[in-house]
Amino acid sequence: MAYTRPGRLYRKLQPDQPLFRLTVEDGTDLRDSTLTGVTIKRGDGSPDGGVTPSTLEVGLSAYASIRSGLHCSLSLTDYGAQLMNTLVGASASVIQPRFAGRIGRQHVDDRGRRQQTTLMAASWTAQLGRVRKTYTPAVGTNIATVISELMTAPALPRLSGPTRLATLDQYGTVHQAQDPQTYGDIGKWTSDLGIKAIETRAGSQQITTHAARWADALANMDYWLPVIRSQALAPAKWQQDSEGIPRNQRLTWGVGASTNTATWGDVDDPNAVVVDHDLTHARFNNEDQVRAEGFRLRALEWESAYSIPNVEIDLLHLLTSPRKYDRDQAARLLRLEDGDPVYLSGDWHHQLQGIHFVTGITETITGTGWTLALSLAPSQIVIGSVSPTVPARVWDSATYPWSDESRTWNAA
Repeated sequence: MAYTRPGRLYRKLQPDQPLFRLTVEDGTDLRDSTLTGVTIKRGDGSPDGGVTPSTLEVGLSAYASIRSGLHCSLSLTDYGAQLMNTLVGASASVIQPRFAGRIGRQHVDDRGRRQQTTLMAASWTAQLGRVRKTYTPAVGTNIATVISELMTAPALPRLSGPTRLATLDQYGTVHQAQDPQTYGDIGKWTSDLGIKAIETRAGSQQITTHAARWADALANMDYWLPVIRSQALAPAKWQQDSEGIPRNQRLTWGVGASTNTATWGDVDDPNAVVVDHDLTHARFNNEDQVRAEGFRLRALEWESAYSIPNVEIDLLHLLTSPRKYDRDQAARLLRLEDGDPVYLSGDWHHQLQGIHFVTGITETITGTGWTLALSLAPSQIVIGSVSPTVPARVWDSATYPWSDESRTWNAA
């Protein structure tokens, strides 16, 4: 017998049991009958590196008061995760976590005899600026270690330190003697250098480099299906943000015992404005990271660089679609993290085709639907590499006659 709840979500999925749960460390355990709506935001829409806490807003059908500061998590129930696995083949354990963090603000909508509560939460990194901790990185310390030290504090035991996704040589090392650092200095070691800290759905953190992200995107291009235009709701907004003459970007960084300087742009134009980026606090014997960052900063001002600040996907439609391609895409989207690559092929406008990276995700779950709003940016302005052509996987994505296709169906 179906688990009876009003709304399109339950009519389409026909569950026998609750699908979602909100748990709090004080023992609170709420299911679908109490949850009226969920909004999870990951990333901030910026192509830059750095740390961006995730947030949760969840509506409850009655009055509730939960002490701020407690750990909470929003997830699929065991049944819900297994149902998604049955529908689309997504690994239940991987897709089950949707958010983890710290209870913050809450408000009650008093309607007389009835009250409704809205709870807000944010990932634990949002508290790093409110705790006392200083750290003085020694010359030669790997920058991944510096970031990890600044992103952990005894007062926040839920933060065990970010996982490193790249080899140590890609992060660089401390080049100059430093004053004591606090979390307020984190941008010096992340966004200034193009290093991204990813907040995962499970509430952990990962730090990664341009080279590691690019290698991951290329390695998975043959396995992760391109998002086809018909899988995104219309209209989709895409834009080109450059409004001024492109400037040259000049970066200076440490190499060995000295420094190196390089300029990206039209170096032969004597009238070009030069923007200086002093990165001499960092040393890169493997210069892939800093050179990719220089290219990325220049590409941000390309007059033809289009991004997609908001494209909405009806995840519920894909989960229940009769088309296998849609269901396979739903399985991938359920796993999606901020910073992941997304592939657009020939059914999108030619200026949008290629490898993009997720710069923001808004996941919305109500009784009427389950949607993902994605902010995407092309690879050149995120990790400093120009995308190859994304091969077509369905008829509509081909930009050439199918009679010219040499791949077999099993290879496509």
